[in-house]
Amino acid sequence: MVTPPDAPRIASLSLERLKTLPSRRDVWQLGFARMPSWVTEERGKPFRPLIALCHSAAAEKLGNGDVCTPGDPLGPPAIAAVAQLAVNRSIGYRPQRIEVRDPQLADAVRADLASCGIEVEVVERLEALDEVIADMMRHVGGKAASARFFEPGVDLECLRAFADSAVEFHRAAPWNFLTDDDLILVESPAAPKGLGCFNVLGAGGIERGLGFFPSKAAFERFKQSEPFDPKIAAAGLWIMSFDEIVDWPIADSELWEEHDLPIAGDRGYPSLVCHLPNGSARSASAVHLAFVEALMRALAATTEDELDSGRWTKAVETIEGPLAVELSLPAVLEAKAGARRRGPDPAGELPDRRVMEQTLRDLQQMMASREFKSEEEMNAFLATQVGKRPKHTPARTPQGRAQELVDRAFEERGRMRIKLAREALRLWPDCAEAWVLQAEQMPNLDRRRELYRNAVAAAERALGPKPFAEDVGHFWGILETRPYMRARSGLAGALWDAGERDEAIAHWLDLLRLCPGDNLGVRDLLVPRLLEARRDAEAEDMLAKYDDDASAMLGFARALLEFRRSGVGSAAQAKLDAAIRRNAYVPKYLTGRASMEGPVPDFYRIGSDDEARIATSVLLAAWTSTDGAIEWLGRSIRPPKSERRERRREGKGRNKPGK
Repeated sequence: MVTPPDAPRIASLSLERLKTLPSRRDVWQLGFARMPSWVTEERGKPFRPLIALCHSAAAEKLGNGDVCTPGDPLGPPAIAAVAQLAVNRSIGYRPQRIEVRDPQLADAVRADLASCGIEVEVVERLEALDEVIADMMRHVGGKAASARFFEPGVDLECLRAFADSAVEFHRAAPWNFLTDDDLILVESPAAPKGLGCFNVLGAGGIERGLGFFPSKAAFERFKQSEPFDPKIAAAGLWIMSFDEIVDWPIADSELWEEHDLPIAGDRGYPSLVCHLPNGSARSASAVHLAFVEALMRALAATTEDELDSGRWTKAVETIEGPLAVELSLPAVLEAKAGARRRGPDPAGELPDRRVMEQTLRDLQQMMASREFKSEEEMNAFLATQVGKRPKHTPARTPQGRAQELVDRAFEERGRMRIKLAREALRLWPDCAEAWVLQAEQMPNLDRRRELYRNAVAAAERALGPKPFAEDVGHFWGILETRPYMRARSGLAGALWDAGERDEAIAHWLDLLRLCPGDNLGVRDLLVPRLLEARRDAEAEDMLAKYDDDASAMLGFARALLEFRRSGVGSAAQAKLDAAIRRNAYVPKYLTGRASMEGPVPDFYRIGSDDEARIATSVLLAAWTSTDGAIEWLGRSIRPPKSERRERRREGKGRNKPGK
């Protein structure tokens, strides 16, 4: 928002009006109030508009000037506020003196008001005006102006210590090493009610902070429940999170700005609040803030080795003095060496498909220990093993023991999975699967890309040159080369996310050279990326190569490619119709008629809504970057029921007599 060019003229008119009024022995108060709402301009920081207000305590009346932006000239809107109050029917005069609190405002209006015979005085407090502003903002702002994250009586230094620890926590980024599957118990000190166990938020890239649970049992019910079980939050759930200032209560945001309290960037304003089942919230007290401060300082100083130990103690300095914080990871402590242990699976979670490869390796080992005289004898033996799990012979080499740890890791989640992967690498640094496991759970893109590079390099060293010379064309059929393919596919994805698109595409193309059968599903990533990169000729070659692929991903890729090539017409429409027959759910997501909020599914059934969400997540960029494509798609599909009903109502209205 910019002050209008005619603001000086308006200010001059206001002054002329003031001069025509009689003067009385009265004192008014003049200042600016920040509106209880945020404005976000493109590529600009959010701000709260200002409004000039002038108050007469004797008449109990208020005048206001135009709304303006912080940084605009103060004089014109302030003089307008004085003039508006003066011409009020119940007043009709100008005061002899106006009090202001801001010396800058005094300088902006003193000369002009002096020409009207009005003296300007700078005072420390404007109690009457502040009271009126507070009451007005409560009515205008509603909940946004009255709600609080922090109890009003909390000491400023307590808030500063909490904010400082949050910045320290954010900088350490413990979500790079812990997931929301990792429940942490506070062994000591004694926790305030509701803060005794928690998980670290941020691995999913949605919300960073700490989520608290009333008990370990409540956490486990939460992970298993779908939809959310409200009983878990019967007493309220505490959450420490980082937000944008526009999402904060006005009183708290003003406190942070006025006292320049620490933040972790524009999206890093730290809050602590208890969400209650009825939709309201309970503010954090000094006790809550000091306790969570200690937790965040302890977590910020925690090492990966300490996480892997399962229980550790950190000495931290807090607002209440030195404190020893003892934390534990129950999942790590409960896991016995050599044993497979899984806690309750989150709702809808399927086992890791790589678990099956251990069975295949054991079967290969069993067959290698036998001598078969003929293919028939071998097939007869295999028939006897159907439905059985082959006996596992414990490994004796570092490489074999590392693989056993990775196999255990596939059956774990969270920190326990990473702990086993790290142990595997200590035994055998060239265990590519262990590098991949760490990369898969690493939210930080730079670290994830580096971990995948380590995985590819480790796999290449482990394989040696022979497979690349003799086994090209059927890499997936060889168990030993699968870790290499997974590592390289993961690296390609990380490179694409980092903007290194040509290198990413080169990796995907070479994976299809190594395994044209594409057991890994590389084409589902490559074709949309080629279209997004405007490498249409290569995308066309890929689509022709996999012409029998009936997936929604490639079906809608074919339709888009034909639209780019021939525009709106029968050829493109035929491709689109074929794609819609395979999955009718994709268009609603591509056109934005249905929301893509929430996590994208990991698995799907052909023709399902889950398949549509997965396909859209990859194809959307290519479709939206093609001029006219989304509009064409919208015209080519049947409108939703609500839109059809509205059209029918409009049609009936037009057909009525007299219309």
